[in-house]
Amino acid sequence: MASTVYFTKEISAESLIRIYEAMNWKPKGRTAVKISTGEIFNPNSLDAKMIQPLVAKVRGKLVENNTAYEGVRIVGPTHKAIILKHGYATHGGVDLLDLKGEMEIPVTGGKHLEYDRVGKGIEKYQSCIVLSHFKGHPMAGYGGAIKNSSIGFASPHGKARIHSGSRTDERWVGWLGQGKFMRQGGDPDFEESMVEATSAIVDYFGKENIIFINVMNNLSVDCDCFPFPRPPKMDDYGIFASTDPVACDQACLDIIWDQKEEGGADLVKRITNRGGLIQVDYGEEFGLGSKSYEVIDID
Repeated sequence: MASTVYFTKEISAESLIRIYEAMNWKPKGRTAVKISTGEIFNPNSLDAKMIQPLVAKVRGKLVENNTAYEGVRIVGPTHKAIILKHGYATHGGVDLLDLKGEMEIPVTGGKHLEYDRVGKGIEKYQSCIVLSHFKGHPMAGYGGAIKNSSIGFASPHGKARIHSGSRTDERWVGWLGQGKFMRQGGDPDFEESMVEATSAIVDYFGKENIIFINVMNNLSVDCDCFPFPRPPKMDDYGIFASTDPVACDQACLDIIWDQKEEGGADLVKRITNRGGLIQVDYGEEFGLGSKSYEVIDID
């Protein structure tokens, strides 16, 4: 069965509100708005001024976790400096969920993960908007709704678990330094583990209490976790939103493929070389969502 995906070409604070309202979704309790805060010199993370009106409308809170890789966001104090630099501190701030520890949430039916380790602060929230900057990624191929829900909600130990396909919870062993992100075809265990971790997040909140919004701007082949990403070759495209993370990502992927001759070739190459399509293929197989969708254009 096809999932509904909403779309607008306009990328603005107003269009984020409009696409949210078009979904006719109402949060329950306190709402987490999951973003990526981006690395210190990376200019591509979602603009704080643009997203704050949506956060205010749902009376929500921006949330994030520390990273597992060596960088400025690896610990709270320096991560908070990034939050300040990128403007989030003056627009509601960001709740770093793992600062008070971590917890395990179950993965049902996973072939890699039995549980997902997430920041314990997730317990404060009953609803969630996964607000993602869609872009390329050096290991995952691309980052969108599935990656932001899985790696994004995971604590540093949880990130290691997902990256390694449950072989380790330790940050510095199991995947880092092995060059897997350069391997032709990527790492299927990692891609599939992201899907399983996303399913755990959906189950935690309940399908009726979580939605996904992908913003297709600053379409670099490099993730916001890169301090110096390569310049985008594709023009900004628009915003997709759905209750289905697989359909939301698939809609964005289809745009990249459609724009292959108009600047999208590098992104297509990055996604295919890293096995990024496994996210949506396994996502559908695992029952996380559907690759079939119908677009409702709200413009």
